[in-house]
Amino acid sequence: MRLRRIARAATAALLSLTVTACGGPGVDDFCEQYLSTAEVEPEDGAQVREVLEELADRVPDEAGDEVREAAEHMVEAFPEDGDLAGALEAGELSEQEAEEFFAAADTVFAYGDENCGD
Repeated sequence: MRLRRIARAATAALLSLTVTACGGPGVDDFCEQYLSTAEVEPEDGAQVREVLEELADRVPDEAGDEVREAAEHMVEAFPEDGDLAGALEAGELSEQEAEEFFAAADTVFAYGDENCGD
């Protein structure tokens, strides 16, 4: 019985290493980028966009489709020049699109807060 538990644990550990190695970014990759968002100057729209793109690329499989889709939506909705308020004022971004952007951000950042610590 004890040998069976050890074998299961070893198999699970090996499987998780294989999935991480082959399956794309892990939680640590995501968290590294997530924590770097605190260092971004909000006024530098190009930098914000770059950080959001990298964050979307690093969403791990275990985060689920909702977080991945929210991260991708943030990148798609974020204006090229990074001026979210200006895009809203100019009508390039509707209020609904802005609300969807912030809802997506809430989803991604809630995942980050829950999994990345300080």
